[in-house]
Amino acid sequence: MENQIEFLKTFANARGMIVDEIVTDIGSGLNYNRKQWNKLIDRCAEGEVSRIIIAHKDRFVRFGYDWFERFLRKMAVEIIVVNNDKLSPQEELVQDLISIIHVFSCRIYGLRKEYDKWIKEVSSKAVKQAIMNGDKAFNRFFKGLSKFPSYKKKKNQNVKCDFSKNNKTDWTVERHRIKIPTIGWIKLKEYGYIPKDAIVKSGTVSQQAGRYFVSVLCEVNTRKHVNKLNEGGLGIDLGIKDFAVRSDGKVHKNINKTAKLKKLEKKLKREQRSLSRKYENLKKRGEKTVAKRANINKNILRVQKLHVRLSNIRTEYVKWVVNELVKAKPMYITIEDLNVKVMMKNKHLSRSVAEQCFYMFKAWLIAKCKEYGIELRQVDRFYPFSKLCSCCGQKKVDLKLSDRIYECDCGNIMNRDLNASINLLQAKEYTILT
Repeated sequence: MENQIEFLKTFANARGMIVDEIVTDIGSGLNYNRKQWNKLIDRCAEGEVSRIIIAHKDRFVRFGYDWFERFLRKMAVEIIVVNNDKLSPQEELVQDLISIIHVFSCRIYGLRKEYDKWIKEVSSKAVKQAIMNGDKAFNRFFKGLSKFPSYKKKKNQNVKCDFSKNNKTDWTVERHRIKIPTIGWIKLKEYGYIPKDAIVKSGTVSQQAGRYFVSVLCEVNTRKHVNKLNEGGLGIDLGIKDFAVRSDGKVHKNINKTAKLKKLEKKLKREQRSLSRKYENLKKRGEKTVAKRANINKNILRVQKLHVRLSNIRTEYVKWVVNELVKAKPMYITIEDLNVKVMMKNKHLSRSVAEQCFYMFKAWLIAKCKEYGIELRQVDRFYPFSKLCSCCGQKKVDLKLSDRIYECDCGNIMNRDLNASINLLQAKEYTILT
């Protein structure tokens, strides 16, 4: 700015012009709320100004220059532009972009020092893993396999950080503690879950509902056991009334109907209602201080803990059912191909379907069948196993969902789900998953 002022003074003196006042900031010509701009226009209109010398046709002058020049001509005010080089719109745009990039680069350079200082506080491998996870998420999005990746909020309860092994002493496992890269030794609340003699390759530290967990990738020497399987198989009919009905007559109940989970869901509903009221009261009062949000944060933590507890109970039950199935050691297990996406569209059943964790059941069953050497079969979703009679094979077309007892003309009377599981066991057309 000082160089421009000296340049204007030199320009005026060389031509015998007297400069009474220099205005350094008048704002934008299109913004009529600027005081300096309005003051300049008023002085020109009242005849207090006879000549205006402009150093450059910069952005705020260019946009309103034609109007401003016409106005000054009517007021008999002379206007002189020192740098009157006419530029094309493309050249003006380039100059504007160059100036913006220059300012932005200077600011980024200043932020980069702070960023480098902050980024060095964690392991470099953790940063690389986060970038790889982002790359994977965007690749899935562009291939149409998933939605656009969402930014992780600070409020989210499930936060993870990956740590790779940098030094030989990293990820050293002892009975009651473990050494995490960059962080150091951390005490373990639960003992014996991580083998001491295992070679740890990497690990992940996660935070969930106020608790911190560590999971590690170990390299262990395992021997594949050959299991003696029993003759015959099992047909599994999944449902909402009962979680799973087996062809051998055993029934695994729906755990969501137990008194324990109903009590937890009632408590969760109460806590969510309380949290909603706190937010509404905070909006009414217009208070945004940290002190006023202390009770809200406590309430959020209580809600998160209840969600995690309900999720853990359901997950543990699904895994227990799968273990019971594979412990029977059948030659094969036949399941149905459930269209969960369509089932979730039913507003009356969507919540019940989501609580059953059918996807987790299938994924865990595939892994366990592969481990035990059991053949896992899957019947097509359009196969009418519910409408067929397991004795004579006759199809009952008018079977309704409300009919819980299957009655056939051949005299076969049995539970609808048991009949479906037997039909799955006897299915001839199927797809082998493992």
